[in-house]
Amino acid sequence: MKPARVRSSPVLLALLVAAVVLAGPVGGQPTAADHSSSPAQDDNQTEFAVTQGGECHQVEPIGRAWESVESFYGYETRSSRTTTDFQDNQVSNLLIFHGTEGYSLVVLHDEYGDAPGGGTATMEFVGLPESGEWVIEDDNHEDRDDVFLHRDTRSKIDWKWIENRTDGGVFRGLDTTDDLDLTVTPRFNERADAWGEWDWSGDQANRTEAWRLYTDRSSTVELDMNRSITITKGACDTAAPSAALAASSTSVATGESITLDAGETADDTDVEYQWDLDGDGEADRTSDTASITHEFESPGEYRIGVLVSDSNGNTNSSRLNVTVTDEATTTSSGSDGIGGDGGDGDSTTEATTTTSSEGPGLGVLAGIAALLSAALLLRRRI
Repeated sequence: MKPARVRSSPVLLALLVAAVVLAGPVGGQPTAADHSSSPAQDDNQTEFAVTQGGECHQVEPIGRAWESVESFYGYETRSSRTTTDFQDNQVSNLLIFHGTEGYSLVVLHDEYGDAPGGGTATMEFVGLPESGEWVIEDDNHEDRDDVFLHRDTRSKIDWKWIENRTDGGVFRGLDTTDDLDLTVTPRFNERADAWGEWDWSGDQANRTEAWRLYTDRSSTVELDMNRSITITKGACDTAAPSAALAASSTSVATGESITLDAGETADDTDVEYQWDLDGDGEADRTSDTASITHEFESPGEYRIGVLVSDSNGNTNSSRLNVTVTDEATTTSSGSDGIGGDGGDGDSTTEATTTTSSEGPGLGVLAGIAALLSAALLLRRRI
């Protein structure tokens, strides 16, 4: 007996297709629609700017919509195991991560795996948002060597790591304040608190060679390892400040103090002034105030200038000419015998008078001669 054939029904097929569509992918994996609606894929995601030494870097946060920053960092057994794409041997990397719970600052020292050399670094964080928190302290175990000190909106961290391992941490909550103004001050190698004390420090084999910032998932910029950075929300401004330079005098003598003032520069809450005091185009002094004093050591014509940098890395400059004369010529003009007394000839008269006082005057001699002549006449009469 032949088995009965089961005929498919168009209605039944339609119901099965609808059920599959509504159920979604097997295993609960995120779909393309899930990604497009996530915060990390939002076209209106928060922008961040990192400024150092008058240069501003626009940062595009690294985002994984379905992932928390804890999962991204993958802290396990004293290292970050899942961020190897953002690690480099003997390099400290900095990035901003956008995940399921907002924006986080991620610090990654060195590289996990085949990476010889350890190291130590000290960093101070000032201006951390009050509603944020350090969600990862690498290392975080009972006998850890790292030191994490937190107080209000400030943190000081001493990191120490061995070869083939990483170190670092995660602060979550950069987006919890509208006026983010976070300063990070690094101290690498000799400037680190534990340099020379930590076993993997104190020599060339255990040095941090670079400090880098990820401006997006695949791009980095080299940061100055000896200068602080400032992290703010928003884009790097495109409007440069207007520089203006004035001097208390444009003609001075060597050793005489002159005041240089760039106070007419457009207002900014964080402006740096770089002063070119010898006219060679290079900065001789840097200040955060608009006015300085200076003394020139050598006479000559100087084309001095000031370069003004605002908190967004925009710059503008201004210059002026200053004539510097020799101090000896200015203060001892009478040393060459011309006009030393003001040009009225008194010094010549004084010299004549002084010379004549050394012997009897002509009038005295004439009187003596008259007396002698009278005495001779009187003697003849007698």
